[in-house]
Amino acid sequence: MAMSKFQAQPKVYVISHHLETQELICRELSDEPIELVPVRNEIDYFATLDRIEAGCVLVEVSGDPELELQNIASIRSQQKHMQVIAFGNQWDVAKAVQAVKFGAKEVCVFPANGNELKNAINQILTESRQESIPLDEKIPRSISDVLSSEEAVILRLIVQGRTAKEVGSTLDISVRTFHYRKRSIFAKLGVNNRSEAIELIRRSVDGI
Repeated sequence: MAMSKFQAQPKVYVISHHLETQELICRELSDEPIELVPVRNEIDYFATLDRIEAGCVLVEVSGDPELELQNIASIRSQQKHMQVIAFGNQWDVAKAVQAVKFGAKEVCVFPANGNELKNAINQILTESRQESIPLDEKIPRSISDVLSSEEAVILRLIVQGRTAKEVGSTLDISVRTFHYRKRSIFAKLGVNNRSEAIELIRRSVDGI
């Protein structure tokens, strides 16, 4: 299926301290219709969320499993909608079970099994697309009422994953104006980035 003009490729973060592992994953997934975003740690991941939204997150569990599993728990606690895949080349049953308990959706062997990682990513992104399609139509009145009509439209486009350039083209505004409006929207909603805005909408829709 061809992508529409404004349909951006899903972003997939790769959290790994090892440059070689990041390069291996980039080569393995180079033919997939995704945009890979390698980062070294959880801090770098959260620092870039305002600029890039992930479709899912890959977390390497190898050198320091306890710390790396805590990274999974931290991501899941702050982004309940974001799915995490734990990967590594050595898994035993106990460690795999622990990874799932910490919040991993899938546990994959990599680099020994690249297809397993591909299949897990594709499954999660398929589920994510199905869940996110109606999200922009579910923005509750409690949120839209605090925004101007233009801001409400911009918020819907942000939630859809449109880039600043795409929003500007759609609404015939400059990228600078978009960023100004986005800051105003986030300030009114009390959020810092798109992920937090999505989480706020989900919680409002669910009545949490």
